[in-house]
Amino acid sequence: KRFAVHARSGILAGLKASENRKTPPLHHDFVYRLQAERPELEVILNGGVCSQQDLDRARQRGLEVMIGRWAVQHPWALADEHTLASGRGAVFQEYLDYARKELRDGREDHLLMLSDPLRNLFAGIEKCKEYRRVISTLGTSPREGGLERFETVMVEAA
Repeated sequence: KRFAVHARSGILAGLKASENRKTPPLHHDFVYRLQAERPELEVILNGGVCSQQDLDRARQRGLEVMIGRWAVQHPWALADEHTLASGRGAVFQEYLDYARKELRDGREDHLLMLSDPLRNLFAGIEKCKEYRRVISTLGTSPREGGLERFETVMVEAA
């Protein structure tokens, strides 16, 4: 039996979703205790894992880990050795090739959505804000300017 257990209790009345991500305390210890007391269960920790140290701590206890916001906000923190050696530019280029194909094949109508996975690729480095600003100029209109506009904006951002 496999269970994903969120380490933070959601308060359904009186708090906005954003407040629910901060106000109720995290209880990783409850999830660790569940894993220890019920070893026949496959327990997956969800909630509040936002560093390599948090990830390592949970995995050392035999837990699988769901990461969400950390992966979106700091994707480079999860890069493997090969990716780190290749550099962000190589990741960017590979994704740009993928995006070109999606646009050519008509599978992606929303340019901002297509560019969104790259929004935080350069988080923490010089000109990161400029990079995000350029990406945001894609707007929200479907296929506004098509493939050429997407390529121009993404190359400018890099």
